[in-house]
Amino acid sequence: MSITPADLLAPVGEIEPSFFPSDDDATLEARLQAYIDDGEAQAANAAVPDEGTDQAVEAWAYYRAYKAIWLRLSEAPSSLSFTDQGSRSRTDQQREAFHQLWQNYLAIYNGLTPAPAPQQATTRAPGGVAMNRYVW
Repeated sequence: MSITPADLLAPVGEIEPSFFPSDDDATLEARLQAYIDDGEAQAANAAVPDEGTDQAVEAWAYYRAYKAIWLRLSEAPSSLSFTDQGSRSRTDQQREAFHQLWQNYLAIYNGLTPAPAPQQATTRAPGGVAMNRYVW
């Protein structure tokens, strides 16, 4: 099975179109497809086993989506007032909720990727003695 934007969008998935208020349907679908494509590339580069690829791609796409929402909310003022038009505000808890979501999905993705093997580097110390150093 391949992940599609429809899998991420409510009611099947978690992403509500209102999370991206400036995106029309086509733009939101293109955005989610870009996140999916990036997830496929990340999973391939990380050598995720075949049985975990869809989960990894989905986790990466949610990570990217929730991080984009969090960044947008983080750069916006917490309250706005318009003369004769009312006001709008958002709380730090709203930003923190999206922060937790993207961190959770990044952790899920990282849990599905194999740990990198330690790399051994051999260097010569003064006097010609070989020294091994392991880098994780």
